[in-house]
Amino acid sequence: MADFPIREAMAAPTLGKRKDRADDDVKRRLGGPIHQERHVKIICVGAGASGLLFAYKMQRHFENFDLTIYEKNQEVSGTWWENKYPGCACDVPSHNYTWSFEPKLDWSAVYAGSGEIFEYFNNFARKYRLHRYVKTRHQVSASTWDDGDSRWHVTIKDLESGNDIHDSCDILINASGILNNWRWPAIPGLHDYKGTLLHTANWDSSVQLEGKHVGLIGNGSSGIQVLPNIQPKVKHVTTFIREPTWVSPVQGLEQHVFTPQERRDFESKPGALTEYRKGIETGLNGQFGLFLKNSTVNTATHDYFVEQMTTKLNDDRLISKLIPDWSVGCRRLTPGVGYLESLTKPNVTTVYGEIEKITERGCVCDDGNEYPIDVLICATGFDTTFKPRFPLIAPSGKNLQEEWAKEPKSYLGIAAAGFPNYLIFLGPNCPIGNGPVLSAIELQASCPSSSDF
Repeated sequence: MADFPIREAMAAPTLGKRKDRADDDVKRRLGGPIHQERHVKIICVGAGASGLLFAYKMQRHFENFDLTIYEKNQEVSGTWWENKYPGCACDVPSHNYTWSFEPKLDWSAVYAGSGEIFEYFNNFARKYRLHRYVKTRHQVSASTWDDGDSRWHVTIKDLESGNDIHDSCDILINASGILNNWRWPAIPGLHDYKGTLLHTANWDSSVQLEGKHVGLIGNGSSGIQVLPNIQPKVKHVTTFIREPTWVSPVQGLEQHVFTPQERRDFESKPGALTEYRKGIETGLNGQFGLFLKNSTVNTATHDYFVEQMTTKLNDDRLISKLIPDWSVGCRRLTPGVGYLESLTKPNVTTVYGEIEKITERGCVCDDGNEYPIDVLICATGFDTTFKPRFPLIAPSGKNLQEEWAKEPKSYLGIAAAGFPNYLIFLGPNCPIGNGPVLSAIELQASCPSSSDF
């Protein structure tokens, strides 16, 4: 109790400063016209899909604001600029991977490649002059709430110069995304490997795979897209698979390259594109029964997938190892165009099990064998926890990284208790695995009383 007067005295200047500022704000508002907007300074972390849409919404609905988007890459579009690995594509039909108010008429196929998707977002930013808000090659490294002036104080690393710069804002938006913080697999000896080491999310396009013996770790969505695209080019592929997964497009959503006539119809035939998009949405939304174990839809889809995978693999060993014994829908489904067929090619070896360590030459697996390779591709994904990538310090002194280390809790996926004026795109418990993620982003960015049309 003895230090109470001291702490009280230390807090007094801060409280006085806040009161003076509040009084000034009241006087300004009383002296101004009714409904006058208060000027608001906003910092947004990331210029991917979420950050770009946020900038679009701000400039459409507000006037008296200052927005800076700090983007670590040299281009906007986030994951669709970063991911350039062979076969990289969206696993949602392209015509439904757009903003509802900004359709694209000329997608090349049902599942378009990452280059096309990058162009869509980059053109969106160019059309609405969103680049003016973005500072590329700037990465937010820390943020602390100052209770004295009710602002976030943000530290940003200038990746060109290496210097730290400092900024502050009334509102901090985290639009850094969920598939952004890529990671190497936690395998002993990984960096002892003397060959060429690649990660799908940090692809080096200068590496030539032709004539090489390539190792591929992982059979998630990235690995499933890589294999059929490198298999025809390389001398041999050894793909390392730890566990089975369901791989097959849902019936009616198979890959298809649009014909010139179909593209002309989308552009000029009234209602054609809207009808097509609504049909896909109806199909996607109608799949929710698929996630109810032993429901009619779940059972029928299970049987369809087993039939498709068995036919395409046509190999008892692969069938026994790759077809899961758990229910369809336990994980996000992947179309897997050409993947199963690639596993049966003569220049592909499938090694099933754990990689115990990596040597200078290749991978040592739990079957006791070492598999020498020239190039090792890690299709091992991202850190998908919801912790921010930088320390975020609340008025209480708590760091959100630590608060969300075990169990992230948010309000409607957009806010964190105790962290004022901090808003998140695609936060905990958002519908990020239920169809096109852009739908969730758009709803979070929108003001319910506003219209974009």
